Amino acid sequence: MEASPSSNGYMTQRKKVNNLLDDAETHFRSKDVDEAYEAKLGDQVEVAENICLAMDEAMDLAVKAVKDAEASKKDLMAILPKGFGSKFHGDPGSWPAFRKTFVTILKNVDPTVAAATMKTLIEDAKLKRSVKSLRTGQDVLDELDRQLGHSFLNAQAILNEVNRAKSATSPEEEKALSLIHI
Repeated sequence: MEASPSSNGYMTQRKKVNNLLDDAETHFRSKDVDEAYEAKLGDQVEVAENICLAMDEAMDLAVKAVKDAEASKKDLMAILPKGFGSKFHGDPGSWPAFRKTFVTILKNVDPTVAAATMKTLIEDAKLKRSVKSLRTGQDVLDELDRQLGHSFLNAQAILNEVNRAKSATSPEEEKALSLIHI
C-alpha cells in the first residue's frame, strides 16, 4: 500500500496495525502467556514495527513532497509578473507584453515547468496546437517568436518613434525616415 497523505486506506490500515501492536503489547504483560507463543509473537511484532517505521518514513516523504509543491507554487506566484493569469489570444500586437511574461517565467522556473505554464496561458487554438509537443520553455518561446515575430519587429516603441519623427520635406529626408530602424 502506498503511503500518501490523501490515502484513507493507508491511514485506516495504519490505525489497525497500531491497534494490533497495542493488543500484542498488552498480551505480553499478561502472566499466562506460553513462552513459545511469546517468542513467535515477539518476532511478528518486531517485523510489524519495522514495516510501520518504513511506511511512516514514506508517509513523511510524501507529506514533505506535497508541502514542497505548495511552497513552490507560492514561490512561482511571487516570481511571476502582475497580470500573470491573463491569457494570450494570439494577437501579434499584444505579443511583446506577453513575451515579457514568458521570458520572466523562463528565467525563474524549471524549463519543463516553464513550458507547461506558458502553454496554459495560450488561448489561441492554432498557437496552442503549434506548441503542444514542445518540451521546454525556450522551445515554446522560440516557436511563438517565429510565428508572431520578434518583439523588436513590432514593438510599440518603434511606432511611437516613427510617429514622433518630423515629416519629410525632400526625397533624401524621406529615404532617411524610412531607414530609421533598418
